[in-house]
Amino acid sequence: MFLLSDYVGVTQFNQPSRFCYQKEYTADSAGHERMVWRTPLYSVVSDDPSDPSAPLRIQAR
Repeated sequence: MFLLSDYVGVTQFNQPSRFCYQKEYTADSAGHERMVWRTPLYSVVSDDPSDPSAPLRIQAR
């Protein structure tokens, strides 16, 4: 039930995952940032974590 409400929050309201077991932040030398929230069934990816209105993508596991 928690993962379903989390999935709806990501897809409908562009909210990062609340029920993740791992958060991963990466930045390269060119300044490209990326944030990944990992859940048991999918991952949520933000290619611009400094912009709260940037779209989030879901990647299946």
